[in-house]
Amino acid sequence: MRDPRFENWLNSQAVAFVYEPNVPIEKINAEASLRNQARLSLERLNESRVNLMALAIINGAELPAVIATEGRSGYLLIDGNHRLAATKQAGKALIDVYRITNVSDKYMLDRLTREANTVEGLGLTEDERLAHGMYLVATYGRTCKEVAMALNIPVSALENRLRVDKVRSRMSGLNLDPTPFNQGQLDVLGRLQNDNVLREAARLSEEASLAIPQIQELRDLVKTQRTEQDQLSMVRSYAAQPEILSRIQASKRGSAKNAPAYDPGIRALSALTRTRNVFTGALAEHLSYASDRQRERICDEWQVTKQAVEKVLDGIINRPTM
Repeated sequence: MRDPRFENWLNSQAVAFVYEPNVPIEKINAEASLRNQARLSLERLNESRVNLMALAIINGAELPAVIATEGRSGYLLIDGNHRLAATKQAGKALIDVYRITNVSDKYMLDRLTREANTVEGLGLTEDERLAHGMYLVATYGRTCKEVAMALNIPVSALENRLRVDKVRSRMSGLNLDPTPFNQGQLDVLGRLQNDNVLREAARLSEEASLAIPQIQELRDLVKTQRTEQDQLSMVRSYAAQPEILSRIQASKRGSAKNAPAYDPGIRALSALTRTRNVFTGALAEHLSYASDRQRERICDEWQVTKQAVEKVLDGIINRPTM
């Protein structure tokens, strides 16, 4: 049957279509349509959903028309694999179709396939939408902003997922296993530009079971050094901290959660390092000659850093004695 939700959605996408009732089911290439669907799981059809829909059809219910394009091997579904399967299971030979008539661009067809689930059916999870977004960016060279808007996902989330994916590929190329790290940890480690430094920092992070704040502090310290040798030395110095050595030993014993609390002194060092970087940046930009916007940005950054320093120093001063 006709469904105004689908028609409004197709019109909003500037897609021309014709409504074709009672199309013979064999005209639809079901196998190719299943491969074309947006669902990423191995189970392309939810059998429970198909059974319920088939029962509804047997009891007289009418389902919305499926959406398809016409190709050499028959109709290819953009949306409606569950409705097609249910119609077959109910013993029906005909199905209603919205046939798209003005779209042949593969990117547009791919995008429509991935968006259609927002209108009806089993909606995609956020991970599925992000995975589709990564595919569209990588396959068609579209911008993150364009794809994110089309799939209704945050641009920042898509950019972060693509960045993390690149870090995974980069680590694999360095014979490092990225699976022990979560996305946040990978994002931080990926900011280390030198491959040898990344290799050593990743190994240390895994051995010591470092959390994201600790990896950030390691990264900040490394970035204060210019040469590869000095950056590697900084990683080794960081690893030689008593607290880090304790975490490594605890991790090896399988009890990293019982490792000593992270020393606030290292946090102070990181915060003070950021303070130095702020002043360095201010000098580099010639603060006295900077524009109002540059001055405002530098001053804002200084306030944030100042608060961080004061908080850490307060924690050190009031630290209970052992």
